[in-house]
Amino acid sequence: IVDEFQDTDAVQNEIFSRIFVQNEGWKGNLLFVGDPKQAIYAFRKADVYSYIQARKHFSSSEIQTLSVNFRASPSVVAAQNCLFASSSLFYLPKTATTLTCLSSTSGGKTPDIDISDGRGAVHFFMAKDRLGRKRRWPHDVIEKRLFSWISDEVIHLFRHGISLSQ
Repeated sequence: IVDEFQDTDAVQNEIFSRIFVQNEGWKGNLLFVGDPKQAIYAFRKADVYSYIQARKHFSSSEIQTLSVNFRASPSVVAAQNCLFASSSLFYLPKTATTLTCLSSTSGGKTPDIDISDGRGAVHFFMAKDRLGRKRRWPHDVIEKRLFSWISDEVIHLFRHGISLSQ
């Protein structure tokens, strides 16, 4: 089992491929667990393209997709589906394609918390201040706006009876 496979790099992918894919004696003894939307460790050379390349070694019948989210409330899952429905969010310049993101459903284990303030369950901030893969963070203007908003939101939720543990 290779958990968090989306965080592997090309060298690690090659090692797994040689041992478990190209070696007939070990073929079928490998399980990758990963989510390409979470491939965020570029500073460690983790690469979503390695994930995509590794998927090509498996037929569609060998790939299982987990489509039920048991960790998030229904409104958070709905917001996530809305965000990931935009194919332009995951543009892959090396292949001039986009990463397809399947929607998920809520397992209903985490209830929605209704504070009836008319605001959504999830708020997104898109930082556009970057140079290639090197993000310019922290950035003074972004920090002041974002951290101020976060503290205001925590106070707002607290005033509506939402504890930090929720």
